[in-house]
Amino acid sequence: MLEEATIRYILNLTNGHSGYRLELKRLRFLGTGELRLLRRLVINPSMTQAALANSLDVSRSAINQIWKKLHRDFDLSIRSTLDYGKIGFRLVFGWAKDKEGSTAIPKFKQWLSSNALTSVVAESALSSLMDKRVYFEAFLPPDTRGRMFLEQVSRFEKRPYNLGITYGLSDNVSNSMNLGLFDGRKWEVLDGFRFGAIIDSARTYADILPDAILSYHTSPAQTNVDDLLVASSLEENYHVTSRELQHRYDEFGYSAPSERTLRRRLDSLRRSHATPYVSIHNVGLTQRFVVCLQEHRGESTISRLLQAQATTLPKARVVKTDELTAMILDLPESASWFAISKAFSELGSDIPEMCTFIAESFQLWKGLASLVPPL
Repeated sequence: MLEEATIRYILNLTNGHSGYRLELKRLRFLGTGELRLLRRLVINPSMTQAALANSLDVSRSAINQIWKKLHRDFDLSIRSTLDYGKIGFRLVFGWAKDKEGSTAIPKFKQWLSSNALTSVVAESALSSLMDKRVYFEAFLPPDTRGRMFLEQVSRFEKRPYNLGITYGLSDNVSNSMNLGLFDGRKWEVLDGFRFGAIIDSARTYADILPDAILSYHTSPAQTNVDDLLVASSLEENYHVTSRELQHRYDEFGYSAPSERTLRRRLDSLRRSHATPYVSIHNVGLTQRFVVCLQEHRGESTISRLLQAQATTLPKARVVKTDELTAMILDLPESASWFAISKAFSELGSDIPEMCTFIAESFQLWKGLASLVPPL
């Protein structure tokens, strides 16, 4: 439970605070046809335009026209999470913490942002435990570069920094979106009482809750440039074509094999490595919250609960191991960080750590393309 004095302090800090808002470039509201298409895609992101036209009983040209508008105005894309081990990487994630006003956290963030292996950095503007935090993810190859990254992380745990750092190698990742809460204009978000009641009720059934769609991560294989080029293209576009993949080879200065070979590689990696999900922006999700959870080994009740509840929220990314779970939530302006933090904090009375923080607006978010070595 958050103490009353802490509650008053948080409310004072959040009064008029705007540094944590995500950038919003509102173009227009979603039309009925656009929302129908998006909802169908969210349920089955692997659907092609032809399959969508058949499912919605409209012409292929109508679907193509709507798709182009959504791509232009809302940056619609079908991205992929991948089994990074198949292409020679492990995804490490975690968080560093220090007292409010820390001078070490900005230095750690600066090092993370400058490291070529780092893919995600999010610094706290306000934390439920009243500390300063930075969340990070990085792709680690099984060689000297990966070991050096972890060694440097360990150095920040020692003097003169003395940061508390918790991290692990991800087992799986899920990305979800719930457009049932969106009417094309505004989002319906549960108030604090209802959200807490649903979380508390679902906790009783956490052991039998269904798993979310996951991208499982296996032990890393040998890295090669061809697999990395193909995987980076699939990460950005699940439906990428062989011709578009040729452009990716040209972009980085590599000689592309025949289109037939590229099609075969795309089909193989798409079937075995890639899990598609809908990515869309400028739909009013202007706040980013990060939930950090550490449980005792072998006890995953709350992490299963978080993963299941993530699918009921507007937009969520969950990264987890047996002991650690991180959930990144993009929520509308109407969502109360305090109410959500309070609901989560009441779950974590008997676990090592449960913390929710508002992320600053400036963050690092990179994909696999940044890891392609120069020719």
